[in-house]
Amino acid sequence: MPDIDVQFPTDENGKIQMPDFPNGGNFGHGGIEIPTDENGNFTKPQRPDGFGGGRFPQNGEASDDSDSADTVSVKGIKAGLAVSISGGKFNVDAYDDTLHSNGNMFISGGNITLKAGSKGVHADGQIAVSGSADINIAESSEGIEAAVIDISDGNVRIKASDDGFNGSDGSNQGGMGNYSQSVQLNISGGTVYVDAEGDGLDSNGNINISGGTVIVNGPQNGGNGALDVNGKMTVNGGLLIAAGSSGMAEGPDSSSTQNCISANLGKTLNGGTLVTLTNSKGEEILSFAPSKTFGHIVISSPDIKTDAEYTLSTGGSSSAEAADGLYKVGGYKNDGTSVGSVTVKESVSFIGQQGGFGSGGGFGGGKRPRSNDETI
Repeated sequence: MPDIDVQFPTDENGKIQMPDFPNGGNFGHGGIEIPTDENGNFTKPQRPDGFGGGRFPQNGEASDDSDSADTVSVKGIKAGLAVSISGGKFNVDAYDDTLHSNGNMFISGGNITLKAGSKGVHADGQIAVSGSADINIAESSEGIEAAVIDISDGNVRIKASDDGFNGSDGSNQGGMGNYSQSVQLNISGGTVYVDAEGDGLDSNGNINISGGTVIVNGPQNGGNGALDVNGKMTVNGGLLIAAGSSGMAEGPDSSSTQNCISANLGKTLNGGTLVTLTNSKGEEILSFAPSKTFGHIVISSPDIKTDAEYTLSTGGSSSAEAADGLYKVGGYKNDGTSVGSVTVKESVSFIGQQGGFGSGGGFGGGKRPRSNDETI
């Protein structure tokens, strides 16, 4: 398939038009809306001086859609019912959301690069990423947001000034964060990399990880955590590494079937500092270097075995190749400084004092406070 920025059907005058659909195409406002210039080419909308009719984001937040005739959309690709992408190359830069659906979103292929003033990918209902999808959200306030998020395959990279993933049904969360049973963040395969200044993985319901590789470089501030869940976070497979500040650190629930080690390092370390997990024989299990300052790390791996002893060390070096901070095993030079050791007896084991606001597994005593009008 040829490389394209955004390609949609147009009429003889170059204006975007929807293709014919079954049932007479009676979709109401469900069509895809793409900002274009007079030649029908995709453009990033600009905010005119003294604009009085349309609605633009205020105070850094995008306004709700409106059906009024004078409303100007500043989203990139928008649909009222569903967006489905199975191939092609997309480069979308939008003042608001870059991919937006009032219904569902299905991405099973394609090379997609997004720069968003608000959400990288948003759907009111479900977002499903599968197949050979390659999504790079280079800029966003929040990377991927929906009531149900399913990642079963593909490659997802997110850089966010707030949350990386946000599982939310749009309900007000109140002061302490309310549990939304229908909200789910599910990762069963693929590769996920998150660099977030807010929460890395955030769900107002539950988080379920059963496969794939998930790497989170979480917040440097103490008011957010690399992991944040209002319900339970279960890890039953795959590889999870989540590093960030220690103040609001959370982790997997004790009902998880895959073992996890949570470590409070007792101090803030610089980005690029190597963290290595070794077994009782001194053999390297995993080495990872977070990209930003951090004081807490969660590691869940099928290589962490029950009744085995593990030591976590910081500093030191590795001669192995690394991708997204994760080093191939075998290059660690055993020159780090031990933070502590633990013998794994339960699915969640701890090194250092755990003072966060976590989910299950004994990570702390509750949820962190929210502002009364915060919707997350």
